[in-house]
Amino acid sequence: MKLDVYGCNISYYTGKLEAYLRYRSIPYQSLPTVGNEKKLLAGAGVIGLAIGFGAQKLVADIFSGFFYLLDDAFRIGEYVVI
Repeated sequence: MKLDVYGCNISYYTGKLEAYLRYRSIPYQSLPTVGNEKKLLAGAGVIGLAIGFGAQKLVADIFSGFFYLLDDAFRIGEYVVI
């Protein structure tokens, strides 16, 4: 029996939620089989931190470019010296 509330198939969404939770929990279930999970998690944290610091400049450049466009600092026909 399919439950249909407001045109949404509830069994479809519960299946999607179950699949998401199952695949999300696989890395955590496999950690004890790898060995010392503390070292693995610490390494992943260091890598995540390095990616975060690397992306910091990229995000700052995107925001500053957006504010240049929003502020209308440059107009068509102007010369810009870089």
